[in-house]
Amino acid sequence: MLIRTLAIFLCCASLGIAQEPQSATDVTNQKYCAGISDGLGHEEAFRHFCEWVVSFDAKLPNIIGDQDTRRYHTDNGKERKLIDTTSARIAYIDDQPHFSEIAINHVKLAEQSDATSMMKLYGAWSYDDFGGALRLLFGSHTKTHFMFDGESSWEGMPVLVFNYEVMRDDNLRWALKTNDKRKEIVSDFPGYRGRILLASKSFDLVRFERATRDIEKSFPLRFGSNQVNYRREPLGDGTSFVLPVEATVTFCHDDKRKKCEINQTTFQHWQKFGAKSRIVTGETPEQ
Repeated sequence: MLIRTLAIFLCCASLGIAQEPQSATDVTNQKYCAGISDGLGHEEAFRHFCEWVVSFDAKLPNIIGDQDTRRYHTDNGKERKLIDTTSARIAYIDDQPHFSEIAINHVKLAEQSDATSMMKLYGAWSYDDFGGALRLLFGSHTKTHFMFDGESSWEGMPVLVFNYEVMRDDNLRWALKTNDKRKEIVSDFPGYRGRILLASKSFDLVRFERATRDIEKSFPLRFGSNQVNYRREPLGDGTSFVLPVEATVTFCHDDKRKKCEINQTTFQHWQKFGAKSRIVTGETPEQ
């Protein structure tokens, strides 16, 4: 019997940064990033990336695009059974996700939805807030351990690889959530680790990886991971940003990682949300 769960994996997007007058916040961010980058290999690249992440909220424009997801289930860790295919029009307005034109197996379900109601759909759904996963790694309140792992390549592109780890006792912000046997939502704050791949020349984000490593023994989910690939995308107005193009989310119900659910998502047709874009929010227009 297919186990119905929901799990939250916060992903992120990477943005190009316009030249603006330096503010007091910019100076504070630079000092913070210089401090945590000190001593790392390719310090300049990581400092640049850190500054970009901690100023993320101010840099994310309102954008809209298409999201298509194929959701799978496996009972043996090898053979995947397709649960369904989902599609939606996704918009990020003031750093909040909004969904419209939602369909499962090409059958329209709803005209609109926010991220919370998307989680109530058939099977499992993952969503992201375009920066949340990265922001959780940085800040004076965090204890993330970073390490430069070396130079490598990804899909033919030279990249710089940085490893990170957050111990369970230090994770106070990122929660893994699921339904328990009583169909009630329960959560756990696991330890986790992963990799950040940056383009060697531009320092753009190329790939983000995260996997749990220390989950509470009584928690229904035993493993969770997500990987997101990024690419610089044109936004239809002459500008471009580094945005997600592919994402894979996996969560398993057993320690051997055989009974798992996998979401494979593609993002495309990104553009700035403006005069040529429309999304139904459910609000009644003012007369």
